[in-house]
Amino acid sequence: MKRAVIDIGTNSVLMLITKQGKDGHLNAITDQAKTARLGEGLAATGNLSEAAMARTLAILQDYAKAIQSEGVSDVTCFGTAALRRAENSQTFIQQVQQQLGWTVQVLSGKEEARYAFAGAMSAAEADSAVVIDIGGGSTEVVYGDREGVICDSSFPIGAVTLKDQLSLDSQISEGERDRALAHLQELFKALYPANSAAILFTGGTATTLPALEKQLTTYDIAQIERTQLTAAKIQSLYDRLNGMSLEARSQLPGMEPGRADIIQPAILILQALLTQLMAPESAQLTCTVRGARYGILLSPS
Repeated sequence: MKRAVIDIGTNSVLMLITKQGKDGHLNAITDQAKTARLGEGLAATGNLSEAAMARTLAILQDYAKAIQSEGVSDVTCFGTAALRRAENSQTFIQQVQQQLGWTVQVLSGKEEARYAFAGAMSAAEADSAVVIDIGGGSTEVVYGDREGVICDSSFPIGAVTLKDQLSLDSQISEGERDRALAHLQELFKALYPANSAAILFTGGTATTLPALEKQLTTYDIAQIERTQLTAAKIQSLYDRLNGMSLEARSQLPGMEPGRADIIQPAILILQALLTQLMAPESAQLTCTVRGARYGILLSPS
């Protein structure tokens, strides 16, 4: 049976169409991401702007056509940080219902964290893991094992919100970087070390960094899935990206459209988390495309 899931995030809107095998494994038919920046201006106004809602609805309408062409009738649609925070989120949810007939479920931070963990662990080889999911408007960190989640945290900071809250420039100065890391380390200070658990990394940044490293001209799940990154490699990518103009950065092979202006803030969040979870010299993580959208399909109805 084919199923589709739509993930409406603060920065991107993702669509996954799968066919589930008899063994329960999800085989992706289509896995797409498009930038809508639904949360643009949200930190300042507390509301979703008309322009941001219109951009997001246009993407959803395109996705609806793809879903229809695949003959899929089972569609799950959920939203995350931007829809949790916006005072007018119901306006957008009603527009989706009226125009597309989809009910948008707004996940709590804990629900988002647990679905991200389920998705990331579904293809992992590790018996225990810490799953990191850096989004546009929030960051989830989940500790668990094959039996399930042990501890989960959702932080109200993501690549878009960090950039907006600290007014980070397109090329981040050393002083701005230090200020951002100090802010993030204070936010993450209650997290305990990963110890022997694997670190799994999911979300838009987790797919973009391997794509940039491998200079992929097309999105290729097979080349992204299970890519391993060390702290040194992450620092090297940050230095390279931050040394470029926004225009040059946006033209790089592997750079997802609409992500060039928030990729460094996302990396700073990742670096702050790794510093808290383990000694930087030993930090290594495994990237996976399997985030909350996979987890929600794998979870009992």
